[in-house]
Amino acid sequence: MRWGHRFRRKEVEASAAGTLAGVPEGADAVVRGVAAGSGLVQRLQALGLTPGTPVRVLSNSGARPLIVEVRGSRLALGLGMARRIQVEHDDRHGPTDR
Repeated sequence: MRWGHRFRRKEVEASAAGTLAGVPEGADAVVRGVAAGSGLVQRLQALGLTPGTPVRVLSNSGARPLIVEVRGSRLALGLGMARRIQVEHDDRHGPTDR
């Protein structure tokens, strides 16, 4: 049995709550932290994903890499990486406000 393909939808959604992986397409969020080792934290900082940074999710199908806009650049992040980025949803701007 391949355990990686046996997730229930509710379990996946629950594990994504409060993380970048749980932000819907077109929504804005603010990075609050990264729950990972120092190597991943440093890599994300080099990409511009630091606490307090606003991000916009351009594509989030739930299965493929997320595409986000950060500081005017587009980044593709794997789902595992996105689940480690803790965010707070930013409701000040709607998808069409920019």
